[in-house]
Amino acid sequence: MRQEARFGKLIVFLISIMRSDNISVVYMELYLLNTFLTVAAEKSFSRAAGKLLRTQPAISLAIQRLENELGERLIDRSGKHSC
Repeated sequence: MRQEARFGKLIVFLISIMRSDNISVVYMELYLLNTFLTVAAEKSFSRAAGKLLRTQPAISLAIQRLENELGERLIDRSGKHSC
């Protein structure tokens, strides 16, 4: 059930992006989502940073912002599994 709740929050997040009239807000939200998807695909903050041409701290901050906005922890930072 927890996965469904996270998925639902992501859907609401996407809908809010689509409804926004402020292009800079849309860009930032899509950047956060793209960063999350890249970290999930790469299973590594540092590899995602390299792929996105950003620093690892910038990637970490973007994920933290997205997690704060959604009110959910999206990434397991224990070191065993990145996502």
